[in-house]
Amino acid sequence: EIASCLVGSEMCIRDRDSLVLKEFQREYKRMYGLHYNNSKKFTEAKFRKWSKQARELRDKYTDDKIEDFKEELKKLSKASI
Repeated sequence: EIASCLVGSEMCIRDRDSLVLKEFQREYKRMYGLHYNNSKKFTEAKFRKWSKQARELRDKYTDDKIEDFKEELKKLSKASI
């Protein structure tokens, strides 16, 4: 088997098609864009805090709970801005 995890990543290769991972990546890109385009309001510190909390949330969910994950991620993002 290929190395169990990618270097520098918390997600394993076998999880790359995960619905939770795809949703996390979509929201991460959106939030990074908000930070990049409005860094005075959504500061680096706020983005890092959101990112840490979002990763922790991602790691709690499996694909069979994708709708719950989406809802919780949306709440986190809304509260962070």
